Amino acid sequence: MIENSTEMITKDHLVKNTESKNFVIQLGKRIQKVSIVKQYDCIKVYPKGWIEKQTWREINDILRLNGFSWLSNERNGCWLKPHKIMI
Repeated sequence: MIENSTEMITKDHLVKNTESKNFVIQLGKRIQKVSIVKQYDCIKVYPKGWIEKQTWREINDILRLNGFSWLSNERNGCWLKPHKIMI
């Protein structure tokens, strides 16, 4: 799915990308529980549905160690990592 500056990222594409490689490999089988969207200014990781508490904590710990922050928005919460912008 490609919309303007947003593109859905597949696991194979992420593993090839050195910036994203670390957290995708660390997520392991938990990658099936999230969707990863790359936008022009950030990377967003959305839960695909309900995630059990233990699994959510594991995903959260991995993503936090890789610079993501949880953005709470009722049922539309996601992890967000802004891109570093060079000036």
